[in-house]
Amino acid sequence: MSTVLVATTLGGVVGPNLAAPTGAVAQALGVPRLAGPFLLAGAAYAAGALFLAVWLRPDPLLLAREIAASPQQPAGAGASRARSPRPATACRWAPASWAWPSW
Repeated sequence: MSTVLVATTLGGVVGPNLAAPTGAVAQALGVPRLAGPFLLAGAAYAAGALFLAVWLRPDPLLLAREIAASPQQPAGAGASRARSPRPATACRWAPASWAWPSW
């Protein structure tokens, strides 16, 4: 919940302050000045989509299907640890603090 609160606060403070610079960029591109923040939002969404497409490996849906399709071992037949349904981190270079929550 605190992450949402901090992100909302930052967005509420930084967003209006970016209206003038992004408006100047939009005007330089020949787009109406008030469309600048929308250009920034579109670029941010595109960057997020690219990040997920490149670095979210393995695909969680395919991994879940693989786990569901794998044969289950009977209890006590060497199954000392349950297989995690998700890798520890979304990408190889991510710090451990970004890993799946441990609650």
